[in-house]
Amino acid sequence: QVLNPEDNRHGLLKGGRGAYADDYSYIDQQMEWCSTEHNCSTLQAIKGLHLVLKDERYNQCASLIQSNLISKLYDSENGRFYQGISQSGVDEAWAIDCLSWAGKTAHSVGRTDIANACADQIMNKFLLQNKTILVSSEKETFNLTYSSDESISGFKPYADGYDNPPQLIWSEGTLGVAALFKAIGRQEQA
Repeated sequence: QVLNPEDNRHGLLKGGRGAYADDYSYIDQQMEWCSTEHNCSTLQAIKGLHLVLKDERYNQCASLIQSNLISKLYDSENGRFYQGISQSGVDEAWAIDCLSWAGKTAHSVGRTDIANACADQIMNKFLLQNKTILVSSEKETFNLTYSSDESISGFKPYADGYDNPPQLIWSEGTLGVAALFKAIGRQEQA
């Protein structure tokens, strides 16, 4: 957890250890980037530890993550969370987990307004409709097993900020969206 109040990542947790070079060789180094998704997961885990163990240190840690997750990583102008933050600033690319997972986290801490804003942006930026499942060996659409002519809808993993993001329905991401919609009472969309 970054504890220096002068650091723009203050209160958030870094990504851990390890990185990979362009040739996929492992580099043993501290990751300096703070991921929105990882901080959401950690917040839930630390809140759980506080509830079970009644240790006030966990509550203090969770409070620091929670306040900085919203103050530093929530983009109120666009109703979404950034992907993460480094010492040089926020990562402005749009990833669905940073709306579904972070929206569900915001809802769990009483910020249903933020959760609904994230849900609205998911519908605006990530929804794909009337898609079919195709057999393909192309990298962008790799699927050698299953095909269907039946039309389906769901959500893509990435939007703005990525060069040519794939226009495919991501099952895990779609399930995350359904969980958010269910949590905030948008049953029909879930």
